[in-house]
Amino acid sequence: RGLNFSVRQPRVPQLVERLRARLGTDAVYGIQAVPEHRPESAWKKGDILLFHGPTRAGNGKGECPLFPRPLWLLAEPQPLDGGEHPRYEGRLEFEEGPERIESGWWDGRDVRRDYYVARTAGGMRLWVFRERRAEGHWFLHGVFG
Repeated sequence: RGLNFSVRQPRVPQLVERLRARLGTDAVYGIQAVPEHRPESAWKKGDILLFHGPTRAGNGKGECPLFPRPLWLLAEPQPLDGGEHPRYEGRLEFEEGPERIESGWWDGRDVRRDYYVARTAGGMRLWVFRERRAEGHWFLHGVFG
């Protein structure tokens, strides 16, 4: 029998209170998607007790993005080995992509990237991108569960 962590259950507020008492108020929060193309800016923190389950940015009708996005993003994208083809524990095999993201020129946080869903030889699914600027380096940005 699986666990349901819906914030509507009566025990969840007690659990949140206990976690906050032990870890601090800032360490326990909810996450909500916001309509933003740049992955590192496409979410915001909030009170976990105010959120009623996961939401996706879209047209307000529950629409999901065309390309898959991992729930686990690295704090900072990590450089990958490889020239034309990225490597992480061996050569990566592309499954989906590219998803081109060009955004942020107006606020000084400009990104120009081509994202791919890739799989390692061991079967782990990764979200990688190639920088579209001069050098074109590869980066690991997220991991799929």
